[in-house]
Amino acid sequence: MLVFFGIGSSGILAEYAARSISSSGKICYFIKDPFYPIFTQEISNTLLIVFSVSGNTEEALQFVLNFKSPNNLLISITNGKDNKLAKLSDYNLSYNMPSVVNEGYYLNLTSQIPVLYIIEAMMKEVAELIKK
Repeated sequence: MLVFFGIGSSGILAEYAARSISSSGKICYFIKDPFYPIFTQEISNTLLIVFSVSGNTEEALQFVLNFKSPNNLLISITNGKDNKLAKLSDYNLSYNMPSVVNEGYYLNLTSQIPVLYIIEAMMKEVAELIKK
């Protein structure tokens, strides 16, 4: 099973990724709610791909910790490799864009264009693999 996860704008990207990959022929799912119940005994052999700009959002980290098991694989896509999520992950893809944060409203405005590129590349690769 393939599951994408993210919160906020990263959740929107998780939804887009799941939709894109499913359109390529591989059924997958997305979760945007960090409090969504996870029953690890029922999701073994699952690949979880987590999107997070900071990699340090506590709710996302708790979700990942609930998901972690020897039978699951965790890939994180973050803006940098020196964060808690990257260290918890089996693999991390970091895109290293300059951080842009509106401190007054605690809005992270860091570009996620690299994430869209990664999603599009995954979608094309899945489509090619399914053709074979």
